[in-house]
Order: sequence, then structure tokens, then C-alpha cells
Amino acid sequence: MSEIQDNFITRINGEDTIFRILFFNAKYINGISLESLINLDIEENINSPFYKGILTIKNENNVFDTSKEYSMPTSEIFKYEFLEAGENYIHVEIQNEYTKKQYTFNIIEEYISIENSIKAKNFVLIDIHLWYMLNNKVNFSSAFLLDKDASQLSNNDRMTDTSQTIKKLIKDHVSDLSINEEQWDKSKTKTFYSSNYNDSILHTLNAILENTLDDNNDNMLLLKRNNKFSLFSFSKLYKDFLKNNYTYNYGGTFSLASDSNSAETQSSFNSIKVKDYSIYNEDNKNTTTELINYKVHNYNNVDKRFSIYNKNNNIKSTVEYLENNILNNKIIIDRKDNPNIEKNKYYNSYYSTSDDKNIIENEGKQEIIKNLINYTTALNLQTTGMYSIDTGNFIVINNDNAIFNKNLRKLNGGWFVTGFKHTFTIDSFNTEIACTKFYDLKKDE
Repeated sequence: MSEIQDNFITRINGEDTIFRILFFNAKYINGISLESLINLDIEENINSPFYKGILTIKNENNVFDTSKEYSMPTSEIFKYEFLEAGENYIHVEIQNEYTKKQYTFNIIEEYISIENSIKAKNFVLIDIHLWYMLNNKVNFSSAFLLDKDASQLSNNDRMTDTSQTIKKLIKDHVSDLSINEEQWDKSKTKTFYSSNYNDSILHTLNAILENTLDDNNDNMLLLKRNNKFSLFSFSKLYKDFLKNNYTYNYGGTFSLASDSNSAETQSSFNSIKVKDYSIYNEDNKNTTTELINYKVHNYNNVDKRFSIYNKNNNIKSTVEYLENNILNNKIIIDRKDNPNIEKNKYYNSYYSTSDDKNIIENEGKQEIIKNLINYTTALNLQTTGMYSIDTGNFIVINNDNAIFNKNLRKLNGGWFVTGFKHTFTIDSFNTEIACTKFYDLKKDE
């Protein structure tokens, strides 16, 4: 790549920053002048450990559509010829005195828009690893981890650790450099899995990950940090946060502002000031209207029949499990279940690939836990740009106004980051953070 030039250096939020955006494919590589940039959005959510984004640049006189070569505002010549969809890439480098971030995307779509009376070109971007895993089939079997012929082994001896199976899949079919070995928790569950002929790498990864539980039968999260994959036990992340605020899952303390108490007047201890925030689903006592029990079924190849399991994977037992095994003793789950749920009138069917009854029941429980996370109180924060925030972080909310407002007190304390969006312009950087609580604090007397 070419040496850094003056038109890749700007001042973002008061800091001198190298901000380089490169277009490249098999034939061309060239960077755009930042004067052509309108904005760049980069986002991620907890359900997919891959960045996505939209790059919006000036397209006056249709320069991107009518010419392979045109003059940039700085008189630099931009030379680029677009190839087929998926064969064009954008590499983003952002670096200041304290931070260095790099993102590489595939361009999957483009469209025209008008931004503040300026004609613009928008490029829809997805993480290069995601595009590759979506568009490439895989011949993969967990038997690849065994040092002997699996056909000569019993069903139990064929099983391999799911966390190691995921690591093997990524190393063999994505990149052996994309694994963070120091942040790879071990699973309790085992699998004997072989991909089908038409399965993509991503389909195979998701199928194995769905059946991956830790020693406490809790979810494990595949997250991407600094362009490397990490596999975390959710309960371990939570316990580490409560005990130590471990750096790899602690996102910081945020001070909420309000109309009556601005961020500038709030007391804070190394906290990030919030520009604005919104609360969703505050009345979360009724959110279980959306929750239903899961009947987990499995096809038994030996008996040639389906087995149905739902003994333990219901709302009541799951709430008790969360209280007894995940949450600290200062927290309870305060909910009122929908009568239709309590009477077991509604079920979702969930198919399992395991023959182990205990694993199957736990898989159903994981689906309920996921819904508990998704349906409870959500908080959306807008802050000055944060390079360090990651999905899977726990953050602490500090709302000084809570002392005067009983309804706001539940905002204080720990929250779980389920997604974020960075928005860059030539001179600004802002971050929007989505977070949730899957529990309620004890009510004040």
C-alpha cells in the first residue's frame, strides 16, 4: 500500500488522526481523498461477530458511474475499475496517538442518494470473513480432529469438543491467524458433525455453535475482537465483570445526562459522558408475553422416531436457573408470566442434532435465555466516538438523577452491550451503543 499522504490525515474530535480508505481488487488499488467522504458507518451486533457498514462519498457529476479515472478535490487522480460483486474491497485504517483500528470489507451493493443536496454514492459493506464464509461451501467433519478412523469408533468415541471443533473449522477454512488462543474458553458439549454438500462455512459454523455450552450449561459467544475470533462463556464473562471488571469484557462507565442535569454538571469517575439516550421496553414485567416454552425434538436414527423433550426447558425453571447460577445474590428476576405460558398452551419447536437428552433440554433452555436477553429493558446511548467498545462488553451506567427519581434507579448498574454503530465523518466520530439487562434490580422498599 502506498505511503501515507497528507490527504489521509485529518483532525477527528480534536485529535490528529490517520484516516485512510482504500478501494482495491485484483487489478487496482487506490485511496479516496477524505474531502470526498460524507460518512462511514460501521456496526456490529451480538448475533453475528462480523462488522457491516455503509460508506457514503460524494458522487457529483456521476464521477463513479461514468469514468474509471477522475480528479479528486485535491487534484489527485483516482483510478479504479469495478469488478463483479464481491470482488471489490474496501480497507479502512484509523490511527491516532492511542488507537489503531483496521477493517476490511467486501462491497456487496451500491446505490445513489442525496445527502444535504449533494449527490452521493453509497457502498454496502460486509466483513471480508463474513462474505467468504457465506459464499464458500465446506467439506467439514468433526472427525478431522480425531487421530483415527471414525468409522471404527463408537458414537461416544466419535464425539469431539465443540469449542475445539469451531476452532478447527475457522483455522482450516478461514484463517489460522484469525483465532485468539488466549480468549478461547473450553466447552462442555461434544459433537459428531459433518457438513452437507451444499452447506456454506457459515452454516456449518452456526450449526456447531448452537450446540456449544460451557461447564454451567450456559451460552458461549463467538466474538470478533481486533480482527480475531474469541470464544467466551457468557456466565464466565458476567462473573468476571462482577468480580474484576476484566479488560476484555468491561466497556467502561457511562454518565447519563438529562434535561435537568447536563453531562457537564454530573460528577463522574473516569466515565464517558452520554450525549443522549433512549429507554425501550421499560415495563418489562409484561415482556414475557412474547416468551413461550420450547419443545425440543430430536430424530433418533436408531429407533427411527422423533423424541420430544420439554421437562426442564420452561420459563419457571429457566428463571430459577438464572437466579441460582448466573446472577449474584443481590439480584432477582421480577416478572409476571403470561397465563398462556404458565399453562403451557404455546410452544416453539426447536430441533436438536444431539442424541443426549440432557444436552437437548439445555439447548431449549438456551433459546429461552436468548429471548430473556432480547426482550428485557433496552438502553440506547449516543456518545462521542469510542474505539474500545465491543459487543459482549459489560458497561456500568451512572445516572445521578436516579437519586431523585425512583423509576430511573434501575438504569444504574451493569448492562450488557448487544450492538454498536460507529459513524465517522472527515472531522467527527460518534458511537451509538445498544445494551440490555436480562434481570431487574430488587425494588426499593
